[in-house]
Amino acid sequence: MIDKGGNIAVDFIGRFENLQASFDEICDRIEVPRLALPVLNKIDRPHYSTFYDEETRDRVAEDCHKEIEVLGYEFGKDE
Repeated sequence: MIDKGGNIAVDFIGRFENLQASFDEICDRIEVPRLALPVLNKIDRPHYSTFYDEETRDRVAEDCHKEIEVLGYEFGKDE
């Protein structure tokens, strides 16, 4: 989604944390009727940040730094 020059190489980035809104945007762009996405197999689980230790957090920060910057993500915060 980001080219070697650091530029966004797509015209839309949907976000899983806002899946229905992203799906609606795609439907509008391609001019098809919106549909409500079903919620299947939803489970309660701990916040994603609890699955990371310092090493894995640093690794993700290093490997995905451009995506994190461009998309405005911050570790431990929800959208």
